Amino acid sequence: MGRLVLWRLDGVNRGMNDFTLNALAPKTDDRILEVGFGGGALMGQILETGAALVAGTDVSEVALSRARKRYAAAADRPQLARCGETALPFADAAFTKACAVNGIYFWPDIGGRVQELRRVLEPGGRLVLCYSEAGPDGVPDFPPDRVEAVLIAAGFADVRTDTTYDRENGTYHRTVVVRSMA
Repeated sequence: MGRLVLWRLDGVNRGMNDFTLNALAPKTDDRILEVGFGGGALMGQILETGAALVAGTDVSEVALSRARKRYAAAADRPQLARCGETALPFADAAFTKACAVNGIYFWPDIGGRVQELRRVLEPGGRLVLCYSEAGPDGVPDFPPDRVEAVLIAAGFADVRTDTTYDRENGTYHRTVVVRSMA
């Protein structure tokens, strides 16, 4: 069942993954973290850019197992780690860029997770969050002003929220791009 859900996530998130990849603007010297990679499709796109390092975390052992198999033959395999509540298992300033697609709904402590993302990003690093304003239950719980306030409180700057339309799935979503402060 878990594999089916992950396969479905790859399809549902396709448009959001594309917007996120574009906002990340990966370069060959980037070290990029994807938090909550789910089906792993975006991670594959990031690997194809030739980024210096790609890492991913997920709470699901099924997602981790699938990603290990999916990218076993990749020349530069991603670093994968199981990660639950808040703490990220990486050193301070380990990454130049980080992202999460449809993950914000599952962070029990959004402020804590955002602070952890700030911690693992180098000064001036970029964070991209892509999500639907309404959570999985349809309740509009993530309006831009709320998410932006949490990011600013965690020490991010240059906060920009764009609303984009995913033609394939017929949905609107938010893409937030921020820079970590020095």
